[in-house]
Amino acid sequence: MADLFLPLMLLGAACARSLPTVVIDAGTLVGTTTSFPSATATVNQFLGVPFAASPTRFGLAATPTPWTEPLAVAVRKPACIQQFNYPLASRKFARAIYNEPAPGESEDCLYLNIFAPSTQPPEGGFTVMFWLYGGSLDFGNAGQPIYDGSRLAAYENVILVSANYRMNIFGYPSSPELPLLGQNLGFFDMRLSLQWVQDNIAAFGGNPTKVTMFGNSAGAKAIDSLMVSYPKDPPFRAAILQSGQGTIRSAPGRNFSTKAWRNVTSTLNCTKGEDLACLRKVPATALKFVLEYNSLSFHPVVDNVTWFSDPYVRRLNGNVPNIPLLTGTNNDDGSILVAHRTNLTDFLLSKFPESPTYRKLLGEAYAVNTTISKGTLYNGTVSIGAIYTDYGSQCVQAMYANQTLNAGAPTWRYYFNATFPNIQVYPRLGSYHGEEIYLAFTTFSQHDNVTTQEQGLSHTMRRAWPNFAKDPTGAGPGWNRLGSTAADVALLGANGGTGVTMMPQGDLDDRCYLYASIFDSFLAGQM
Repeated sequence: MADLFLPLMLLGAACARSLPTVVIDAGTLVGTTTSFPSATATVNQFLGVPFAASPTRFGLAATPTPWTEPLAVAVRKPACIQQFNYPLASRKFARAIYNEPAPGESEDCLYLNIFAPSTQPPEGGFTVMFWLYGGSLDFGNAGQPIYDGSRLAAYENVILVSANYRMNIFGYPSSPELPLLGQNLGFFDMRLSLQWVQDNIAAFGGNPTKVTMFGNSAGAKAIDSLMVSYPKDPPFRAAILQSGQGTIRSAPGRNFSTKAWRNVTSTLNCTKGEDLACLRKVPATALKFVLEYNSLSFHPVVDNVTWFSDPYVRRLNGNVPNIPLLTGTNNDDGSILVAHRTNLTDFLLSKFPESPTYRKLLGEAYAVNTTISKGTLYNGTVSIGAIYTDYGSQCVQAMYANQTLNAGAPTWRYYFNATFPNIQVYPRLGSYHGEEIYLAFTTFSQHDNVTTQEQGLSHTMRRAWPNFAKDPTGAGPGWNRLGSTAADVALLGANGGTGVTMMPQGDLDDRCYLYASIFDSFLAGQM
């Protein structure tokens, strides 16, 4: 880590005065600044701050070694090793949407970014918003431009933190040679970064008791798992789950599967009794290629510390803190999953081969070339995408939101339905999975042809998310709580608008009855 240090002799007195400098428990950090028109505060950026030492492959991360000279933290660090599976068309599609510009990758990746107003903190300190990126726990990177928290800090007077974590085999190896509590390394990385915030965020003007976690997709799932992991005194007080949760799911096996691990060890000729030591010697690029070429899946295992077999039961029994929740989905969350599928009949047969009655029911509800309740003229691809959206996102998120409400936690729900060509890599994806992030962070401005609606809706969302973080038990994001009135879901972007339109959730979720029995069976499996 010596090359990271910025010797004092090179700073110069004038330079030292102009750069933001913070002293934390491990040493001194020297960041950089940025500013925006009409913002009341310059933003201090601390990019690539180590919250852990460079990890040993397949090992738990440890706190970083303190440094003695000021550490320059003005450049984003590489992503952890990512996995984008073949075939080539699918790989290119996913990378174009979620990995541009492509970052460098490294196993030395456990760094976080901090965006803080340069102004004097308010009484009690700044509210802190901690972002966890999505990517199926296969890919993602806290340093992507879409996650730049500068505008949130500048315009909304909050501190934004984002952190990397290990993914795929590097984060969830499922090795039989590792102890159970050494399997979910990525989740432990998140816990370590959260502890770093508790220990150090006050040095940046933040209040460690006013932390809100927010994330999209797998990031939201991870936050849900963190909520379950801390039955008492969680290191955050509120959560925003965007198109993701980890409670309503098929019952996981209590013993982890080693099938994918065995595939890797066999392919790389690491089968002589010391698989772990052998794979630790394989170049990361070679290991990454095996994962991607064979489309191998590495997921969290049940250890009942970071990932539980019964999150629903724990919430039902009051063993999960009633953390205030803002949650929602996008109108076309499923569109990215079906770009190359066109035949609805074949799709239903592949998903429900033994249920002709259910296939008929879904086929009628999402019939091709008919106008249905959401006003869309369906073709095969759109119909399949709508099924994925309802089954995998909207309906399950609605059920989750109501569970949280019934448990006694203040709960708000949104529904994002806006489309902007300048942030669509591929046309006709609609309000695709993750599009709302550009609006919440106001990071669409890096693109051309920004529309008036885009600017206005972004202002609404960029204000609502921090408002919730600042007052999660009171006014929240600024609209009706779930269950408080008949119209209790906030529509964002409806009919080309820039504000919030309220709608009864029953009207929005008119097809969710189709999946109720499936979701109920998932929950029954946890009992």
